[in-house]
Formats: sequence, C-alpha cells, structure tokens
Amino acid sequence: ADVNADMILSPTFKGEPYAPLITQDVVDNEMKTNKEKCLREYYCRFSVNSGDNQPIKRSVLMKNTVEKLPVSYNDNKDKNKKKRYVIAYDPCQKVDNSAYAILECLYDEQIGWTGTIINTGIFYNSETKKPMQIPEQVRHLKEIILKYNGNNPDYECIDWYVDSGSGGGGGLLSDYFLEDWKDKLGKKHRGFIDNEVQAEYKSVFPNAYNCLHMISPSKYKTQIFDALIEYLNLGIFKFVGGYDNKDTMILFKEDKNGEQVPYTYELSDDEINVYTNIALMHEELINMY
Repeated sequence: ADVNADMILSPTFKGEPYAPLITQDVVDNEMKTNKEKCLREYYCRFSVNSGDNQPIKRSVLMKNTVEKLPVSYNDNKDKNKKKRYVIAYDPCQKVDNSAYAILECLYDEQIGWTGTIINTGIFYNSETKKPMQIPEQVRHLKEIILKYNGNNPDYECIDWYVDSGSGGGGGLLSDYFLEDWKDKLGKKHRGFIDNEVQAEYKSVFPNAYNCLHMISPSKYKTQIFDALIEYLNLGIFKFVGGYDNKDTMILFKEDKNGEQVPYTYELSDDEINVYTNIALMHEELINMY
C-alpha cells in the first residue's frame, strides 16, 4: 500500500472522520523548506541521487568507492610509501552505540595525501552476543591500534581521534590510555596522550605518546563537511566497496605471466559487516547534512 500524506491527512476511525496528527500546512511548509525531505518523509518518494539541494550526492559517493577488500591490519608491504592510519573512535555511555572507523592514508608524489575508509565496526562481543563494556573496549582499541601500527615503533604511523563530547564520555575514557601497558604477549607499550587537551598530565605520564586527538565534532561540523565535500569532489577520499549482497566477490590477481585474472573470493562475516556499515555511512552522509 502507498501510505503517504494524502492518507494521514484524512484519517477515519470506524468509517468516521478523525483528527489528523499533522495538517496540510505542515506538509506545505516542509515542501517549501526541504522538498527532498518532504517527498521522502511524507510521500515515500526517494531520490536516486539524494536531490538537487544535497551537497553530498550518491553518485559522488559511488564514484569514490573502490572495489577492494576491507583491511584489518598493517601488512607493512608498502615500505617505499608514506602511509598512516587514522583511527576514529566514537564512544557512547550507552555502549551499544560505540563505534570506530579506520582511514588508510597514502602519500602520492603527484597529488599528495589520499585516504580510504578501509574498516569500520562497533564494539560488540560476538561470543557473548552483548555490547562490549568499557574495559573490553579499552582492550579492543589497543589491539586495533597495534594491528595498524604494524612493525613500526609504538604508534609511529597512527593518528587516533576520539569524540570528546560530553554525551559519549570520551574525555573521561581517554584517561584509561595514559599509562604504559602490556599486550597479550607481555610486551610493554607506551600510553597515549593529547598534549594540548591533557597538558597537565605530560609530567605525570612522560612516556605517553602524543598521537591522541580529542575533539568535539559538533563544534567543527561545518568545517568537517566542507572538507569532506572538497575531498570527495577531488577524488582523494574513498571507501572500500563492491559488495552486492552475496557471500562471494569476484577479485583479480596477477598470474605468473603478469596478467590480471579473476577469481572468486569468499567473504567473511566481518568483511560483510564492514561493507554494510559503509553503506549505512553513505546514507547518513547523504541525509544528515
């Protein structure tokens, strides 16, 4: 059934007219201020390319999607390239909403730095089927950072951004990372610090490495979106993709003759989750601006 504004503006109850929850004026005003949203919310008409007034187009996001597998660690193969990993962490006191994303940054001599979202996830324990509590998240974050740092000295190629807004408690959570710590193998690692925001702790934790950046995105929303729009239009900010809701993907590899030949790759559940999260990310970018 096509349930739209025409139906909800003229409701009936047992055949008798009933007071509508919204009025025609509400719909008319929404149509004037945001036509695309009005058509989507009140008439179930969805735009293929996110509408003329939206600065981030679906077609641009698709253009900047590369058919590539998610990357879950630093393989240290690009030794002749400048490479960094940006780890973005969005904590939440309602821990089921805590999430992270990984941006792989490569330096090109011709165009400079480029970035690709190569991994995303939420802090969910697949064994217990429950969200990770804060201590679990701390341990998991440290493991993620080590994986992407690879064989480099502690955090040499890592930049770590934490949403420090009061809602998620990121400012308090970052205190868990100041001290030196040991990994699963018993190897000692340096702590993390933001030398600007946590300047008072520099003398208390002198060994903490300054790769932590605590920011409140809500304060910089305009700058963040302006930069993202520019980078997308320049083609220097990309996303891994190519998933078509199947358990397999057709990829290419080089044979012994140096030619690219196709092969079928079976996707893991984690890889499918990354593609799904990035698809949701695209929808948010299109509709939240």
